[in-house]
Amino acid sequence: MGIKNQSHTIWVYYGEYATGEIEKTKDWYSDLNQLKLNLVNSENKVELKLTDKGDYLEASFVPAKDGIYQIFVSHPAKELGGTTRYEFLAQSQIQVGKDAAYAAIPLAAHFIFQNKIFKTNDLVEIQLLRGNSPVADKEVLVMSPNGWSKNYKTDSQGKIKAEAIWLVLT
Repeated sequence: MGIKNQSHTIWVYYGEYATGEIEKTKDWYSDLNQLKLNLVNSENKVELKLTDKGDYLEASFVPAKDGIYQIFVSHPAKELGGTTRYEFLAQSQIQVGKDAAYAAIPLAAHFIFQNKIFKTNDLVEIQLLRGNSPVADKEVLVMSPNGWSKNYKTDSQGKIKAEAIWLVLT
């Protein structure tokens, strides 16, 4: 939960999350340390200035209004990984106040989910959108840091309900 008129800091790390490995920014794959971090709310989209801190990139912003602030990156790597072109995508959100107005993220696809703390075994409703349109009848693979994974299929509204198998903090 964010607080209006207070600075919020965002850190961007790269490495192997499941094994706790974090790489120095100078060792990041391809040109990944040149990614752009975007912030979208109901009124505008801005690029946040990133500062290289050696182990991570850092940015901050001050929300002026209540609502949902969505943070995302979409960065196609400059070099191929063998014969594969990798695109690094990340998305998160910060809810400020009680209002919950989503803004469309200008990505080919993104997720919408309730911004709250879930308990183990709660069902988490996640909606897959392309632009503002639901993506129906598509496979979604959900994975956890400890190696658990499960395939789901979106319904006609692009939604799945995944079990929270560990405590999820958003």
